[in-house]
Amino acid sequence: MLGRLRGAASAGRRNGNQFELSIFHPGRDSYPVGFPCLSHISITLREGVLDATAVYRNQYFLDRAYGNYLGIGEVLRFLATESDFAVGELLCVASHARLEAGTYGRARVTELIERCTAMIATGAP
Repeated sequence: MLGRLRGAASAGRRNGNQFELSIFHPGRDSYPVGFPCLSHISITLREGVLDATAVYRNQYFLDRAYGNYLGIGEVLRFLATESDFAVGELLCVASHARLEAGTYGRARVTELIERCTAMIATGAP
């Protein structure tokens, strides 16, 4: 992936959508916990900016989503920095997300959702 991005940069390309990071190779990998959560990352080069879309098969929303988001953000930053492109947008998609209300308690999860809703309504960071 990085070699292809560097090649695009040296060729002066500023657009492209043929950059994919496959996370699982069925002929080589095994399923350590029954499935890999992260399926693939798609990188799009748009006007000299790298955007990324990460697709998860499953996501534990409270336990792991934020940490996974930060980790994919670091991958995007690394690829952009090493290929001399700018860091763009990051989108994470989960085909199945689990809200672990039992782990945290329904009251704490409800409070978190209410606080997030209030922040969005006021435009707070």
